Amino acid sequence: MNGLILPVVPGIVYGMNRRKKLRYFDKMSSTFFSTKKHDPLNCAVKQNTLFWGEIRVLISVIVNYFRTMEIYRKPMAVFNRVDRYCRRLFPLAFLMANLVYWYGYTNW
Repeated sequence: MNGLILPVVPGIVYGMNRRKKLRYFDKMSSTFFSTKKHDPLNCAVKQNTLFWGEIRVLISVIVNYFRTMEIYRKPMAVFNRVDRYCRRLFPLAFLMANLVYWYGYTNW
């Protein structure tokens, strides 16, 4: 594996320990730089496995991102902040809608 540049998707090694990373890179190097006779079925199965592994990692990253959001950690603080903004925005929006309505009613 010395000096080989392997086609690696960045997310696949996220969350792996050193031993799993080395096994993954060994599997990748044997998959892409194999001197054995080419077996299309075996290659397709390996690529399918790698693809679904990537999908699994992507889903876990997305789920972990949402779990760390403030809405899940401090929901009352988020609701109070939204309520505070809405108490200011709703009257302004109502006033603007009335101004547009009365301007249109009187001038058109």
